[in-house]
Amino acid sequence: MSNARLFKKILVVLLTAVMVIAIFAACTQDDTDDIQQTTSDFDDEVAPTPEDEETVIQTDGTDSMIRILPNLYDYDWGGHVFRVLSTDWGESPEWTAWNPRDIVAEEMTGNPLNDAVYRRNSALEERYNFTVEHVMVRTTFVQGSSYIDVLRRAVSAGDNHFDVISIGLGSAATVAQEGLLVDLFDVHYLDFEQPYWDQGAVRDLAVGNRLFFTNGDFNLVNRDAMPVILFNKQLLADLQLDCPYELVRNGKWTIDTMYTMSRAAAADLGGHGGQLNPESDRFGFVPSFVGLGLRHGVGVRTADIDSDGMPVLTFASERNFNAVIAVHDLMNASFTMQLGAAEVGVDPALSEPERIFTEGRGLFKGAAVRTVENLRGSETDFGILPMPWLDEHQGEWNHMVSALFGRAIAIPSFHDGYDLDRVGFILEAISAESRYTVIPTHHDIQLQGQFIRDEESSEMLDVIFGSTVWDLGVIYNWVSFNIQMSVGTGRLASDWERHLVRTENAMQATVDALANIG
Repeated sequence: MSNARLFKKILVVLLTAVMVIAIFAACTQDDTDDIQQTTSDFDDEVAPTPEDEETVIQTDGTDSMIRILPNLYDYDWGGHVFRVLSTDWGESPEWTAWNPRDIVAEEMTGNPLNDAVYRRNSALEERYNFTVEHVMVRTTFVQGSSYIDVLRRAVSAGDNHFDVISIGLGSAATVAQEGLLVDLFDVHYLDFEQPYWDQGAVRDLAVGNRLFFTNGDFNLVNRDAMPVILFNKQLLADLQLDCPYELVRNGKWTIDTMYTMSRAAAADLGGHGGQLNPESDRFGFVPSFVGLGLRHGVGVRTADIDSDGMPVLTFASERNFNAVIAVHDLMNASFTMQLGAAEVGVDPALSEPERIFTEGRGLFKGAAVRTVENLRGSETDFGILPMPWLDEHQGEWNHMVSALFGRAIAIPSFHDGYDLDRVGFILEAISAESRYTVIPTHHDIQLQGQFIRDEESSEMLDVIFGSTVWDLGVIYNWVSFNIQMSVGTGRLASDWERHLVRTENAMQATVDALANIG
């Protein structure tokens, strides 16, 4: 080893030691960050010698944030084009907004999010010499599986013309059971202990200790698809109701509290009597599509993973039945606007629920993070809240991305050997770099700088984004939608028991299918 190389190694060690001491001192004041260095299983065929390794921790020069680098070597991938297969929703304005905007950016445009993606990809290209390409498959709401057909044909033919797939959650569950996806735990370089991987997804989506699809900071769309509750700040003040931010901070933001406040806000402004009229009256709650989000928010999970890594059904409990009933009562109350159709897109023209809310005729409104952008031109002063708890004893927040728009990242099973190592390396690099480019831009500039009206909402988003859960019973469709909705008939417990064998068989079929994948 040359003297210069030896000096560099000694300097890296000394700097790392100083930083570790600083981190330890900081942790005595704030123990929220658990920073670990891990060693990847490097393949000598694709990686240079260890003496070229860099420290995995550095301080970002732009602020005091500790930046965690992936445990990867600098390596020249020879201009490889890293292709991500995903959806193209076409030209319908309310659906194109859900096209992935976290994969590629052709040039700098001045849009903060676009430019963050461009800078991320440019930095990775300069360091590792690979480029990113978005392979889009035209999809409609009716034919949502078209890109699944592309995956099936590619695996069948061994045609690896793309590297990874950004895929809907339900679709990911389907193709995983068909053996079309790789167990991510077996892929070199993927380090799922690092914070740029969603720890909730790694925990909840691993069936039999095998992980075929997951979520991380590369999947910005899942942040966009997170359910939130908006509230009208002026109407809240006029009605002299409690500040929801303080309720969240004090663990008192519960579904009963939301119910009581919503009931107090409703008013027959048109003076016609009877059922509230969307054209003239004021509603306490305009729910949009957050019904499932509310159920997860109050702690309902249809299935979970046990200590042995196996799925278990968890829905049948008095607490869960009461929680589902509480959500049903809120969604179907006289002060809640009953929707003729779910508000799912992001249309330049305000939908009816959005119009009612911006006209000051709705105290609370359900939304996805992405649809908050619809209100950027509104004069209505609103705040953002997490899903409420069932009661003050719940103690933890729960947010699952919309099953309709949420996506997972997965690797097709036609990769092996050198190609699979390369995919793992590049996917790890992109995920890590996204945490310090795309994610803060989305939060601090795109949302807080352009669409959010106050600092408290940013605090609430930290709660929301930091509390993701993934319900296997919903994702794998073991628990039918009819069972979950049977609360309206008063037969929830009996319907669950009546369908229990079918549900258990569906779960076991998934376990067997995944276990038999080579």
